[in-house]
Amino acid sequence: SSNFARYITEQKINIILAVVGMFDGPRKWNRLNIENYIEIYIKSNINNIIKTNRKKIYKKKNPGKLIGIDIKPEYPKKPDITITNYFKLTTRKMSKILTNKINHLIHEKKQSK
Repeated sequence: SSNFARYITEQKINIILAVVGMFDGPRKWNRLNIENYIEIYIKSNINNIIKTNRKKIYKKKNPGKLIGIDIKPEYPKKPDITITNYFKLTTRKMSKILTNKINHLIHEKKQSK
């Protein structure tokens, strides 16, 4: 998916790509190889995720190894934007918050050039 994102951005097309990135390596590659890359970290507490359990994976008898429980992820060290999800806002409201933060960051980057 990272190579695809680089290819698309080289065509001067903006792209938003949702990635469940458990490790630093791909994020470092993205930052080095994708022009205007913005790393967004949606932070949430594992207990809130389990309580919400929208995909019902925590109720399965053998769900396999679960990130945050069985597999420790490498959390982003310096994301451009961090949003904490407490599961109290609608998806529409969260997307407005994210859009505002992206627009603010792009404006800051333009001002610093």
